[in-house]
Amino acid sequence: PDNSRFLLIYGQCKLLQGGSQNIQAAIQIFESIEEKDDYRVQMFWGAAVERAGVLYDEAAAGVRDGSRTTSAPDRGRRADELQAEARTLWAEAKAHFSKSREIYPGEPQSLGGLVRTTALLGEMEESIAFGRELIESIRGSQRLVMIQLEDEGIDAEKETKLFENQRSNREFEVKTRLHIAFLEEELGRYTKAVAEFDEILVLQPDLPEAHSLKAQLLFDLGEFVKARTSIERFIALRARTASFEDPDIRKAYDLIERCDRAISSSNQG
Repeated sequence: PDNSRFLLIYGQCKLLQGGSQNIQAAIQIFESIEEKDDYRVQMFWGAAVERAGVLYDEAAAGVRDGSRTTSAPDRGRRADELQAEARTLWAEAKAHFSKSREIYPGEPQSLGGLVRTTALLGEMEESIAFGRELIESIRGSQRLVMIQLEDEGIDAEKETKLFENQRSNREFEVKTRLHIAFLEEELGRYTKAVAEFDEILVLQPDLPEAHSLKAQLLFDLGEFVKARTSIERFIALRARTASFEDPDIRKAYDLIERCDRAISSSNQG
């Protein structure tokens, strides 16, 4: 019971198992660890509390729409109480991630936790700022990988591991930029959202969803020719794995028709 290293691993196992009982057990385990100045304790503690908040949030949604039973006489009021508890937990999780970041600045998992919890709390500007900080951290890691790959004496096993790290870093940056793009769109900053999709497509040119989402933003910005080009690229990529009856492809063709009408109207004007 006094082995902090074991408790840290045990708490992570409970967190990975998921479910309300395991999540609560993980929180209690992290609370019991004496070394509170270990950034990993704060980081995984924050992740467990964040997950507990998500469970409360899901319960609130279920109570509100009637898909979850409750003994409370007023469903709306009970849903509000559960939602308030979720926000309290997310605020606590944010504090743990912040503490972890203070102890060990630049740790991607702590920054990722701050990106998520600020978004859950509706603090969109903060979430974007943490997201950009996270991207810098990822790119720093990527630069280190590139330096190591240039070593002529590298063995095959290490090279394979480094290539895997390179791929993981790239995927992590894509996910972070997608998050930022969605927030920029929600804030009505469509040009900035498009810029994020441009960066995403540099990293992953064959990501169909990025072309589709970029096309819609370009259409909303009145960039109809560019929107048409982007949605055509989406169709070409999506058609590799889906039929032309796929709902997303049908929507894409609808967008092409809207682009054509808009372009025609602009030319006539």
